[in-house]
Amino acid sequence: MMGERTYLTLGNHTGIDIHIEITGDVHTGHWGPHQVNNNHSPQVKSRKVAFGNRARYDIKVWKNDNGQPGTFIGSFSHHVRYNLAGNRDHLEFIITNINGNSYMRVLSLRESGEEVIKFLLGSIGVERHLSPLGTDRSIKNREEILEVLKGIQKKLNELTDHLVYNETEYMEEREYEN
Repeated sequence: MMGERTYLTLGNHTGIDIHIEITGDVHTGHWGPHQVNNNHSPQVKSRKVAFGNRARYDIKVWKNDNGQPGTFIGSFSHHVRYNLAGNRDHLEFIITNINGNSYMRVLSLRESGEEVIKFLLGSIGVERHLSPLGTDRSIKNREEILEVLKGIQKKLNELTDHLVYNETEYMEEREYEN
């Protein structure tokens, strides 16, 4: 099949170690369950997908119990589309315990970026955008729109790298203090 693989990074900055298992369109058909320690972000790749299509990742998450999957936290499916915005996504897990029950929320960098783009395009009209200098100008053609979207995606990737780096640095300082 012609196409590219998609890549999914799993960011665990929850403060706890977890186990993750992935099925669906993952490259080997099955990944895990693998222990993903706090402050680690492994990457999983899919089988090749054609441009415009997406890979499905079916994900299950457990708490760590002495190196083995323990209490089941939850499961969900996530898709990574291969298109002009790229072929990658980064999921950041948020897990909290309330009255002995674990609750999980997962944030997708790519979906967050898409929402920002929709908001920007919706609030300023599909044919206008804000330039890096803060002045607005007309978008003349489809290629220019695609270049703007690529620039926004690049900035979102840089922001995520910065946030993950700062969170890791903060957690390392906190660990050092203890």
